[in-house]
Amino acid sequence: MIPQKTLLFQTMVVIVSIFFSCSKQPNSSTSLKNSSMEESTSAPTKLLPNVLDLVKTTVDSLVWRNNALISYQLGGVLLVDGTIRLEVAPRSMSTKRSTWIWGQGERTADGKRLILTFGPHGLEFQPQATLVMMWGNLNAGDDEVVKLYYFDPETQTWQYVSDSNDTGNEYYIWDKLTKSVKLKIPHFSIYAFSKD
Repeated sequence: MIPQKTLLFQTMVVIVSIFFSCSKQPNSSTSLKNSSMEESTSAPTKLLPNVLDLVKTTVDSLVWRNNALISYQLGGVLLVDGTIRLEVAPRSMSTKRSTWIWGQGERTADGKRLILTFGPHGLEFQPQATLVMMWGNLNAGDDEVVKLYYFDPETQTWQYVSDSNDTGNEYYIWDKLTKSVKLKIPHFSIYAFSKD
């Protein structure tokens, strides 16, 4: 027989997980394509750019997402199936408290782009967090060059960062065998892998 406290704790964990995994809600006055993302901390709701609008493609995409409660004291890891691994060092988050962190990988319908978004917006890491982004879900052959971009919110444009042939870069460590790139981040950005 399961103790009542254990059952109550498990029920609360499920409810909290469902709440934070459903944080993307359609705005009643717009379509799903123009939905807003509610942050999982006390920060005010921000309207994030819709990544599908940014790459001018259709809504028919594949999405991988997950969230994790990261301890300020102990740090932690966020895993998003086949697309993201975020490692947060102990006592490195700007919130100075445990925080729900989410990540999402979204492949466009044409299979040429994989857009990676994170939250909550405004969270910073010192020392920097380690981010490993994988492009295995992108329809790219082993010999194809994959480019990495980040979205600049000030100019509303994608900025080229590096590509899979860039072996001498100390900031972006590419691994063609695992189809991944590893980097240190002081805060969240929107990234995209592209094979064109």
